[in-house]
Amino acid sequence: MKKVRPDLYIGTLQDALAFLSGAKWGVTHILSVAPLCFADGMYVSQFCSSALSAQQKQALGRVACELSAKCPCADPDLKPIQKIIPLEDSRDQNLLDYLEDCITFIEEGVQKGIVLVHCIGGFSRSAAVVTAYLMWKEKLSVEDALGTLKQASETASPNDGFMRQLQAFQLSTTGQTETGRKEAIKCGKKIKQRTVVKPKQPVEPATTMYRCKLCSRMVSFQETVSTSFFQVNCNLCSQLATSLKP
Repeated sequence: MKKVRPDLYIGTLQDALAFLSGAKWGVTHILSVAPLCFADGMYVSQFCSSALSAQQKQALGRVACELSAKCPCADPDLKPIQKIIPLEDSRDQNLLDYLEDCITFIEEGVQKGIVLVHCIGGFSRSAAVVTAYLMWKEKLSVEDALGTLKQASETASPNDGFMRQLQAFQLSTTGQTETGRKEAIKCGKKIKQRTVVKPKQPVEPATTMYRCKLCSRMVSFQETVSTSFFQVNCNLCSQLATSLKP
């Protein structure tokens, strides 16, 4: 868990679970940018404090002091407010559509308390979102925003697809607003086109074919009158046999 700006941290799933489980206190808002699905009470079972390094425990402990200094009346028993954005760490993942919600949540959280942005490992998805927030908040380029983030968390490395979308986001947050909007929309459409899953065409069941033992004609099951391991009679042969009966 690394401090990016006053009241803003980037971290891992393990860091988030420390606060969501109630084992640690101090973070008031948690932005989870990964497809997580925890039932009530599962945070406690998922969190393992022994897995934290001494450095992590020290960082988590400092957050409580920071919140106490910022909000002396903060309730230690109050659970963090969590927002889940189900992003996949894929170059085809549409990031642009979620940035407004992410930035709004981070900004409101920073004003009211302390925010933790996390994914699973804290490398790509959370780094992309925090980079976008810094670009918006401090009017930075992609390179400058990511560079200043790396000063806090040197492992931050958004994937190539996220970087392309951050470039489009940069144009929309600079003076080239009209061009930026067009580029962002264009980039968003390309991402959406790549992520559209075409519905599978229904596959008709294969028709089982039989050979009539009398005429050797190939017939489907619907055309058979009697079937057994030894005998298959088609309609035509069965009708002929009936007509020839004395």
